[in-house]
This record gives sequence, structure tokens and C-alpha cells, in this order.
Amino acid sequence: MNRADSLLGPERIGLAVIAATAAVAFALTFRFNVPAMAGTEPGPAFVPRLLAIILFALAACVAANMRGVRERSIVFDRAIVLASLALVAYAVSLPFTGYGLTTCALLALILIIVRAGSWRTVATFSVGMTVATYLIFDRALAIGLPRGPWGF
Repeated sequence: MNRADSLLGPERIGLAVIAATAAVAFALTFRFNVPAMAGTEPGPAFVPRLLAIILFALAACVAANMRGVRERSIVFDRAIVLASLALVAYAVSLPFTGYGLTTCALLALILIIVRAGSWRTVATFSVGMTVATYLIFDRALAIGLPRGPWGF
């Protein structure tokens, strides 16, 4: 049996890890200690649960489309590692620095990592997306976002 026919190629193992992460995240949403809410209010577990379902479904779609595809050599991509580290730093710093500053910094950093364009493009997109998501979630939907020591 050659590597192309192997069921445990690196891409398939990665998909299995993604699917397992989605399943664990979905299961953990049932552990949220929240009071019972009215049927019309989704509650704090709604978005993580929805995202876990979407992640699992996408992993299943990719796995279904991989049938008959030969394994390719995996190339180390520094941008993926740096973006992943930036996302971990975002999750750790969000409660301390607040949504506005942390999200804007994360978006700018990821755009810089993937070389998305000039500093004007990076700054405009980062600030614009942060303001737009803040207005949508905090103001329009009244979903409280973490506030930093500066109040935003």
C-alpha cells in the first residue's frame, strides 16, 4: 500500500483533528452555566454551537471531496503558524484589553502576515471591520462585548 492510498495521510489527520475539535467545542457548549432564557433569546452558547456545527460540516465536505485525491507533500507555511499564534494571543488578551483594541490589532496583524496590501489598506480594513462588528453586535443586537480599561 503506497502513501497515496493511506487513510492516515497528514491532510486526513488534520481533518480528523478539526472534526474532533468541532465535536468537543459543541459538547462543551452544553456545560455553560447560564440561567434559562426565553425561547426567543438564543443565549451565549448559540454562536459557539453554531460555529462548531459549521466547522464540522465543512470538515466533512472537505473529507468527502478528498476521495481519490492523491496526497500532496505538505509545505511548511510560516503565515499559518503566525496567524494561529496571533489568534491565541487575541483570545488571551481580549478580556484585559477589550474588544475594540484587540480586534483591530488582530485584524491588522493578520493582514500584515498575509501581505494584504499597503498600510492604508490594512488600517482602513482593520478599523472599519472592528467598528462595523462593534455596531452590529454591541449596539444593534445588544450583545455585550468585552470592554477594556479604556471603556471600549
